[in-house]
Amino acid sequence: MNEIMTPAQVAEMLQLGPSSVYKLAAQRELPSIQFRGARRLRFLRFRRADVESWIEAHTEPAGRPRR
Repeated sequence: MNEIMTPAQVAEMLQLGPSSVYKLAAQRELPSIQFRGARRLRFLRFRRADVESWIEAHTEPAGRPRR
């Protein structure tokens, strides 16, 4: 089963602030699920597998240190 995460959970996982997670989602950089709740409020959720794939795609391999 694919776990669904809140923006706060993703922020903790990525060690970012919640506003950075919202910004990445708004820029369509970080895959998210958007749905409407009561009173037309929009909620963002994230699939754990999508976040983990995003991390892998944005991780640079270890190399020589910069001078």
